[in-house]
Amino acid sequence: PPPVGASWLKRTAFQLAEGPGNAAAYFDYVIILCIFANIGTMMSQSYDQTDEWTDILFLCEVGFTLIFLLEAAIKIYGLGFDNYTKVFLNQVDFFIVLASILDLSFSLALLAIDAGDNSDSGGLGRLFSLLRFVRIFRLTKLVRNFEAAERVQRLLLTLYQSFPAMKNVGGVLFI
Repeated sequence: PPPVGASWLKRTAFQLAEGPGNAAAYFDYVIILCIFANIGTMMSQSYDQTDEWTDILFLCEVGFTLIFLLEAAIKIYGLGFDNYTKVFLNQVDFFIVLASILDLSFSLALLAIDAGDNSDSGGLGRLFSLLRFVRIFRLTKLVRNFEAAERVQRLLLTLYQSFPAMKNVGGVLFI
């Protein structure tokens, strides 16, 4: 719990993050709806889509990234960074938010580069599309809300623990 004498904002952030009562449950429901909407927009991308649709999807992704960034900020402020990062799924959420911010930054940089010349920056764009793939892991937020998903949580923990080995395999494949 927040320290005695904490500000109203800190107490509210704590209640939204983990606190007693319905506030945390409602906050989680809103985030779950945002995850489903985000996955829906990600699934609506197609190969030969119009530029207008691409712009709409980009604006949606900016909005969802801001929502998830706000969620992480509320939880970090309410729980404190140390308590926030003690939970494995919070670490995953934080990594996904950071990867989304990097992806949006690189996307904006690529737009600025492409506006300057008409050449294809394909190699660089494909490299940064890996960051977009990380967004799929937003589905892991759904796992924490279902107690029956204990096996999936263990699977995610195993995947997380195998990342150092994947780095080595990726290095060999890169060669």
